[in-house]
Formats: sequence, structure tokens, C-alpha cells
Amino acid sequence: MVRTVYAAVLAATLACSSHAFADNGSEYRGLYVFGDSLSDNGNIPRLTGVTYPPAPYFQSRFSNGPVYAEYLPGLLGFSAVGNNAVGGAFAGRGNTTAVPAGLPGTTDEIERFLIARPNADARDLFIVFAGANDGLRVLGAAATTPPAQVPALLQSSITSAITSTLDNLGRLTASGASQFVVPNLPDLGRTPSAIAAGPAGQQLASLFAQNYNAALAGILQQRADSVRIVPFDVAAIFNDLTTNPSRYGLVNVTQACVNVPSCVTGSTATQNQFLFWDTVHPTANVHAAIGSMMAHVLSGPAVFAGLQELGDVSRRQIEAQIVTGAGFDAASGNIATAQLSQGDRPLLLRVSGTYGNGSRDGVRGRRGFEYDTGSGVVALDWRVAPGWTVGAAIGVSSGSADFDLAGGKADYRSVVGAFHAAYVAGDFAASAYVDYARDEFRNIVRPVGAAGLDTRGETDGSTTGFGLSAKYAMPFGAVRVGPIGGVRYSNGRIDGYTETGLPFLAQIVDPQKSLTSVRGDGGGFLQTDLALGGAVLRSTLVATLEHDFQDTSRTLTSRIVSQSTIPTNTMLGAYDDTWGRVGATIELVQAGPFQASLGGSTTVGKSDGRDWAIGGRLGFRF
Repeated sequence: MVRTVYAAVLAATLACSSHAFADNGSEYRGLYVFGDSLSDNGNIPRLTGVTYPPAPYFQSRFSNGPVYAEYLPGLLGFSAVGNNAVGGAFAGRGNTTAVPAGLPGTTDEIERFLIARPNADARDLFIVFAGANDGLRVLGAAATTPPAQVPALLQSSITSAITSTLDNLGRLTASGASQFVVPNLPDLGRTPSAIAAGPAGQQLASLFAQNYNAALAGILQQRADSVRIVPFDVAAIFNDLTTNPSRYGLVNVTQACVNVPSCVTGSTATQNQFLFWDTVHPTANVHAAIGSMMAHVLSGPAVFAGLQELGDVSRRQIEAQIVTGAGFDAASGNIATAQLSQGDRPLLLRVSGTYGNGSRDGVRGRRGFEYDTGSGVVALDWRVAPGWTVGAAIGVSSGSADFDLAGGKADYRSVVGAFHAAYVAGDFAASAYVDYARDEFRNIVRPVGAAGLDTRGETDGSTTGFGLSAKYAMPFGAVRVGPIGGVRYSNGRIDGYTETGLPFLAQIVDPQKSLTSVRGDGGGFLQTDLALGGAVLRSTLVATLEHDFQDTSRTLTSRIVSQSTIPTNTMLGAYDDTWGRVGATIELVQAGPFQASLGGSTTVGKSDGRDWAIGGRLGFRF
């Protein structure tokens, strides 16, 4: 009967989740949880109609409040959630809970889930957290097992649990699942249950967890090449909870709150000063900390991936000034060096500055962010022949970004050196540049909910690139109109680095190589002149369509410091998008040796964010 009810409840849960399903900009979509009481959010009453566990347990959770998995949707922006974990579940089939009877094991949970939802989405995340009940079963069985047979009992239980976990991952992978969080086990020998069993019981429980974790690390390392595995080091976290309790607001790490009258009848704040709610399960305070830490670990690769886009934003602002000096992209505005065709002064020194602001949504495995960037460029142009100009420029851009979903922040800086050239023949003008940039990423801070647990990092990078642009002006009375277009290519890398922080939270980030970007734009401009005494005030409107040809995916590899043998390979999807950009400039030209301009531009219809910039330029011919 319980199995029938379980299937019905699961189907209803999945149906509700699908109605709520929406793309909210997170790098993930659905969250599906399998395992035991450490993850169970009150499923037993839903399956059986029996209130279990009863008060003082919180709403049939095995704690005094929500479990860690219930914090993840708010922290990571999941748009569909299905928690299938059931208290008492073994890693394979069956359940340690006798009343109510017939509850599923982790394998049973997964099989029934796949009946109701046979195909997984590539952006779904699956948590498989089991094995603790297998270890506690060994602890109980050892009391009636001859001592000489206990090692065999221990090994067979570990083998069974590991085999079940491997099979469970295989079942989900066959359905299309490709992203997994697989936590290891805490030191079961430090639980009040094991402490009550005496030194021999503690040793046995600890040995189970240690050997299980070692075997788990091995199978996760093997599977990391075929699916995305995110290990989560509960063992190291639990050790830190017990050795540094004040860091988490804990004062008692050995007793069960339910067995201490002043705790179980006390306030929630009093209860949350205990590590353990009962003899094996943590309090809500610990669950909240674990949820925050898991979100931190999961968000790392998405933040690391965002550095490429930050560097690109920084460099593009400089490149726009090198060729146009007016805050536009290379092909989107007046070609500044073309003005050297006027007058008999062959050199032009120009200084420009731009401020920009914008955002990027969370797409393709990248975390969304908001950014602010300011930059300045000094350029020297030389008219080497009629219609021909060459020059050199150096620019510096710096800014900061705040990542969405409390993902953290980063400061960035680019120093760009460039050579550029322009050609003007009548109403036709073209320009080109080549550049090299050194990128710096500093103060990469990723917060954790618990105070003092933030991770920090910094790294460098470099990029080479070139751009081409051209326009043709056609007079129509007092105005000139015509086509304008260009292309920009860059290829760069970001050096690898290791975050500082607690080893179960900090990550090792491999170098990001061959970061290629190809963008093109095309459109038109409208220009008119207004005579002001001996000078001319030139106004230009530009509208272009831009296209990003970054249509190849890449893989970002990172590792948890405390689990460095298990790589997390994050696939960053291909990107192919088209959007508009509009801009305007006002220039003072033919004013003797002086030039000046003000301009700005903004994107229109950019599917993954927005950009706007304003800038100005001063020039002097000599």
C-alpha cells in the first residue's frame, strides 16, 4: 500500500513542479533530491498518512527545522524542486524504519522517480546523499556478531552501499541526467548513537564512514569524465563543526538535544546551540549552514566562468575608444582618425574616457552579474600620406561586478596596448586595429552564509585581438547617410588559481584557455553638420545589429581543495545571439587644432543582458 501511495505522491509532486517551471536566469533549473533522513523534508506523512517522526520533531523532518535541501532553491534559484528522500532509506533498496513499514530505499526512490519522469533536463541537478543508514546498520548488527566476523560485515556493507550508489548514478545518467551532487558521510563515530555504543562502537562507525568515503571518492573520480560531478565534503565539514563549534554558534557537539530537557523544551535558539537534534541527526542551525555551504560550492564554477565576460566588457570599452573615441564599438561611430585628412597638421594627440554600466543574465553555465566600468585612452595618430593614418594607443579600464544570487563580487582591470590605422577616400572610410591586453581579476569574493567562511581569489589573464570597420557616406541635402559595419576577433586565456578559505569550500580553478570571441555588426548612420562661426558641430546617429558568433562550447574544470582528486567539469554552452545598438555623438570639428566630442550608446533587445556607455574625447593636432 505504501508503495502505491508513494508513486501517486511522486507523480503529483512532479506535476506541480512542472507547472512552476520557468527560466529564472540561474545556471540550474530543476533540483531533485534522493536519500535518507538527512535530506527528507517531511515525506513519510505524505506517503503513509502517519505523522512520523512525531513532535518535538519539526513537521515530520528529522530535525527541529528545515533540512539543508530546503534552503537551496532560495540560494540558487531553482525553478522546479522535487524532494524524494525518505528517512531511514538505505543506499540501495529497503528502509530501516519499521513503523510505518514498507518505506523505500534510495534505489526505490530513484526507480519510481524515473517511472514518473523518464527524461531529465540537462540543467537539472540531482543530489544523491545516502549511506549513513548502511553504516548505522553495521553498528547495530555488530553487537550480535562474533568479533572475528565484524571486519567481513563491515566490508560487505561498504561494498553494498558503494555498489548501490554507483548503480543509482547510472540509472539517473541513463535518463539524461548529467549534473550530480554526491556528498560523502560524516564521521558516524562522533554521533551520540556511536558514543553510546562505547569505544569499539565508535571505532567501527568511524571506520565505516572513512572506508565508504574513500571508495566513494574513487567512483566519483571515474565518473567525472562522463558526467558533471560536484563532490561535497560533509566529512570535513562535520570535523570542523566538532573542532570549531563556536564558528557556527554551537556549544554542545556530543549530546542529543532531545535527551536534554533544558534543550528540547527550550527556544529554537537554545536548541540550535546543539550540533545534534537526536542521536544521529543535526539541528536546523547545522542544516542551514550545510545548505549555505552546498550553495557556495555549487555556484563556484558559474562565477569562475563569468570572468571571461567581465574581461571582454572591460576590453571592448577601450577598443571602442581606440578607433572612435566616442564610447561606441569599433564599427559604430565616426572613425576618429579620419579627421586627420583635414588641415595640414599631421599629428593628433587624443585623450578619451568612457563610463559604462550593464548586466548579464545567468546563461550557458555562467552566473549573471551587474557591472560598472570606467576607462581612459591616450592615443597618438599620424597622417603618413594623403588619406592614410596610423597610430598607437594605450588604455586602462577598471570596474567591479556583483554576481547574482549572492554569488559574490569581483574587481577587474585591463591594460590594453594597440596599433591602429585608418584610410579615407572621398566618402569612404575604413579602420583597423590590433591589440594586446593584460587582464587582472582581484578581490574575487564568494560569500557563505556563516560568518567568516567566505572564499577569496585572484588571477590574471591575457588577450590578443583585432578589429576591422568601414563606412560609406552618401550626401542627401544637408545630411549624410550610409552603411556602417565591422568585425571584432579576440582570443585569450585566464590563468588558473586556488581560492583561499576553508578547504571544503575553497576551489582550485584550472586555466581557462582559448577564450575566443567573434562579433560582427552592421547598420547605418545619419550625420549632419551645423556651422558655428569658424567651427563645425557634427551630429551623428548610429543604429546597428550586432551578432555574437561564439558558437562553440567549452569546459571549465574546478576542484574542491579537500577533494582535489575529483574534477568538476562544467560545460559552458555555445552562444549565438543578435541584438541592436543605438548611439549618438556630437563632435566639434574644423575648430583649428582642437577636437572634442561627446557620445553614448545602448544595447537594444540583448537577450542575455544590457549595456550602456557614455564617453568623451579631446584632441589636439600639431
